[in-house]
Amino acid sequence: HAEKNNPRGVEVCSPGSEWKTYYEKTQKNCQNCHMPETAGHVSHNFSGTHQGDLLQKAVDMQLNFSRSKRKVSITLKNSGAGHAIPTGTPLRMVILKVTGLDANGKKIWENWKENPMKEDCTGLFMKILGDAEGNAPVPPWRATQIIYDRRLMPGVPEIVKYEIRNENVRQIQATLIYRFAPYPILQKFNIADPEFTQPKLLAHKELKI
Repeated sequence: HAEKNNPRGVEVCSPGSEWKTYYEKTQKNCQNCHMPETAGHVSHNFSGTHQGDLLQKAVDMQLNFSRSKRKVSITLKNSGAGHAIPTGTPLRMVILKVTGLDANGKKIWENWKENPMKEDCTGLFMKILGDAEGNAPVPPWRATQIIYDRRLMPGVPEIVKYEIRNENVRQIQATLIYRFAPYPILQKFNIADPEFTQPKLLAHKELKI
């Protein structure tokens, strides 16, 4: 679980190495978060991404807007996990959805509409594996290289900026969501279980401008 390379030597899972720097600073181990003690008993549920309470404590989000530059700055900080967010299988992804509303609450701007992997890598956090021909994403067993790796590391702020040119925007909403896999892949393998198809909330903020 902590370290896993595929037969071609490509790093697939790396929460162990991601955690080492965090441990040096905090002295917290995996059990502190995933096997907490309650009423004198250690939990063996190994809580993780399938439990919303841990997810919603994982990332702090702050919004700021510059009227002169017409730019919104969104600061994301992994303050609740001792490893990268997301971690584990490279299929997991964290997506930032930003929308602009007018005075009547109507959506008149958004950073992506259907596919964030194609429309807006600015708000995309995940590891994407590729093959020798550069095709991506590919399954871990076919990967020969890491095409893209941008994730939220413990304690390291990540700032995402968007220019809001539409002057009718009066409110900005930012939502950070977690998916177990890109939706097209779930469709390809006929995975319909809501536990996997429905996005999970990490953070949500609103700002009037």
